[in-house]
Amino acid sequence: MHTTTFGRTGLTVSTLGLGGASLGGAYGPVEAEPEALRTVQVAVDLGVNFIDTAPLYGMGSSEARIGRALKEGGARDKVILATKVGYLPPGLAYDRATTVAAVEASLTRLQTDRIDLIQVHEADRAPLAQVVAETLEGFRLLQAAGKVRFFGITGDDVAKLARLADTGLFDSVQTFRHYTPLNRSAAEELLPTAARHAMGVINGSPLGMGLLSGRDPTEMNRPAPPEVLARIERLGVLAARLGISLPELAIRFSLSQPGISVTIPGTKSVARLKENVTAWRAGPLPAEALVEITND
Repeated sequence: MHTTTFGRTGLTVSTLGLGGASLGGAYGPVEAEPEALRTVQVAVDLGVNFIDTAPLYGMGSSEARIGRALKEGGARDKVILATKVGYLPPGLAYDRATTVAAVEASLTRLQTDRIDLIQVHEADRAPLAQVVAETLEGFRLLQAAGKVRFFGITGDDVAKLARLADTGLFDSVQTFRHYTPLNRSAAEELLPTAARHAMGVINGSPLGMGLLSGRDPTEMNRPAPPEVLARIERLGVLAARLGISLPELAIRFSLSQPGISVTIPGTKSVARLKENVTAWRAGPLPAEALVEITND
């Protein structure tokens, strides 16, 4: 119930993952180092074996913290470790040489000799021809050297991601904020395309970038419009009727989608991690709740 096969890779992953953006302070104030390291270590202790990060998150600090936590806990071999290349200001390129150098730098920060899943960060913003001709060539060189195992793509534009996924060149795809109780656009084309190519699917930001956090509803620091606020209120009523919190409702909604391999809510503290794990262990939502959400 709590693990699945990650697409065609054959990797066994926990259906709840640890998103590393918040560990590097990508969204709000960063936690103190001891709390960040402990969050990673407790996640592994609780059975979470998929960890996703990127050089962009805290300009390398998320990778460094995750690497330190896994090293200190002797847990590197217990996890599937995913990171990314590209989309790092002031403009890290997607060419072969830069791709290889970026992965080498990530390996150093993560204190490991291999990355299980290397992903093109915000692949929807990169020229497809360059990703196919250069970024993938760099990935293949690294794979031949045993430094990366599988290739993935990430991004915000689900239509562009679906087109990239349909090339059949990648083992996984990661979307964010596009499969939540408020926004199910990833299910229209992206999830079916990923299924057709037996890709692993990672669903980031199941709380809609904060809209379903149970606090002031904002998405990427923008206030929610009135119609979204009204839907959030209805979802809150449903959650209360089920006896759960709004964040738990959102996480379990993602866990209810069979086309999603791993759900990765952003997690920056042990307290929030344990809330996520509680939702994970409760499993998918009841069928009648799913109907109510999808019909809203």
